[in-house]
Amino acid sequence: LCSGIDNCPPVARTFPLLSDYEWKRFKAAIPAAARLKSTYRDWLKSCPDEVLGSTEPLKPLVLIEVRFDDFVQWIKKPKARWRFSDIGKFSSEVFHHRAISLLKEAKEEEQTRVVPLDYIHLVVTEIGNDKANDFASIYFVSKVPGFERKEPRVENVRLFFEYGMAVAAAYAIKNKVNAILFTKVRIR
Repeated sequence: LCSGIDNCPPVARTFPLLSDYEWKRFKAAIPAAARLKSTYRDWLKSCPDEVLGSTEPLKPLVLIEVRFDDFVQWIKKPKARWRFSDIGKFSSEVFHHRAISLLKEAKEEEQTRVVPLDYIHLVVTEIGNDKANDFASIYFVSKVPGFERKEPRVENVRLFFEYGMAVAAAYAIKNKVNAILFTKVRIR
């Protein structure tokens, strides 16, 4: 029984991150795209700021590195009809595939014999049988010797396990971490 949410709302806002080389390739292919600006320096200034973009902890801003060659393989419409919004859609698609991959590989922390040096840790407290009562915290954890730390990304928010896992995947991608470990605390 679940009176809470049983599907997840969007868990990230994505934006394409382009190197100087990739920006030049996109600018040559889509010269009319005003959003790409006239110079790479102007492009960088116009990109959303990750720090300022953190106003919604359950929907962080995630900059996605986009390669022109991958975009060309993905897009189905003719080059004459390409728009900046297509690059944005592609970055969302890249995010989605990475998130699915991370979620498939996520492991329960207690069952993990070899703990990665860096990972995202989701801690969900399940209260009773109703997911609407659950709450969670998400942490970036580093076990790098001499640099050990546990930094909160989200703490004690109403969040059921599946939704929490999706948000954890967004933070893993944002922090360029390749592992998600989770802990479930059950209070019945």
